[in-house]
Amino acid sequence: MVQDVSFNVRNNNGDTVQVGAWRFEGEGHGPKVHLQAGVHADEIAGMLVLHLLMQRLQVAQAQGRLKGSVTVVPQANPLGIGQFRQGRILGRYHDATGQNFNRGFDQSAAMETPSTVVQQWQQKLVQLAAPADVMLDLHTDDEALPYLYVHRSFWPVAANWRRR
Repeated sequence: MVQDVSFNVRNNNGDTVQVGAWRFEGEGHGPKVHLQAGVHADEIAGMLVLHLLMQRLQVAQAQGRLKGSVTVVPQANPLGIGQFRQGRILGRYHDATGQNFNRGFDQSAAMETPSTVVQQWQQKLVQLAAPADVMLDLHTDDEALPYLYVHRSFWPVAANWRRR
């Protein structure tokens, strides 16, 4: 059964908005994986990928093929998605502060009392991801080289992941 682990944050107007998140628990032991997309809310491809992946995870879970757990946050940034103008999502930077939504997570996570809506959102997202053994944050662009940031503890095994 899929567990709803969604959480709420406040937007610039003080209204509550939800960050949808779901956890798929497998049978037996396995890694805890956290997947999220849409931190830059204008990067839609990753959101679609995770929505489609959730359907496959549900099947794998029902068939007993899932080991460990997978937490999926397909649209991680409701603050950015709400910045829609002239037919376009502008969700790369926070309108009110100019802060890049994908910067400052470490500072926000360490704050006792975050002072901005972005810091509050980042702190809650980090708290959801923190128990994971593996965390992937999907980003996309229409013009970019493929790359993957890998923690040094995965090296040299990760060397085999390189594109040949």
